[in-house]
Amino acid sequence: MRHFAVLCIAGLVIAGCSQAGDPIVGTWTGTSTVSGMSANMEMTYGADGTFKGTVVAKVPNQGSFTITNGGKWEYDSAKKLKVTVSSVDMKTEGMPPQVEAMFKASNTPDAKAKLMKDINAEPAQAITWNGNDEFTTQSQGQTVTFKRKK
Repeated sequence: MRHFAVLCIAGLVIAGCSQAGDPIVGTWTGTSTVSGMSANMEMTYGADGTFKGTVVAKVPNQGSFTITNGGKWEYDSAKKLKVTVSSVDMKTEGMPPQVEAMFKASNTPDAKAKLMKDINAEPAQAITWNGNDEFTTQSQGQTVTFKRKK
């Protein structure tokens, strides 16, 4: 479950740039499925180099969880995106008590700090543009396609 949370958050922060007029500026949606869990992602990238995102993941026969995060991002010298996550929060709905307990333990300040440290240690991510309104990227072995929200 922690691996999926990292994947979802990474999916939210995989693309962007801090220059006005860059095609990434705006709001994007994407979906991903890992081990039977599906996630719907929405993120917004600002021309000022900040981002905010939300992931709603559904766990079969168990409920759902929502992850929100935000931070800053920039391209590295190889034109790959390097992000710095500065906030993360998790909420659950309809999960069994043992899963609720796991998420509660993951939502403490120390656990959030470790999660952000893990995410921020991820290497910069390459993006592949499929026109101006769609791009793909890979994170932890998963390819995710994002489409511009209009």
